[in-house]
Amino acid sequence: MFNLAGPRPLGNSIESMDMGFSLQARCLEAVAAGRVSADACVVPVPRDIDELVANAYLDMRYAAA
Repeated sequence: MFNLAGPRPLGNSIESMDMGFSLQARCLEAVAAGRVSADACVVPVPRDIDELVANAYLDMRYAAA
């Protein structure tokens, strides 16, 4: 999603927005379930969530092809 800060900002594609929102939702779920501290200023994406979102995206993308 760094393309907004580039020399020619173009905005984000639907795919990157979809993946970003999925990551945010899964991270919020981790905070709500108590697996990540809610008082942390920056919460890294846990590897299992990152892989879950990436695999779901790839499954969806290749299923449509």
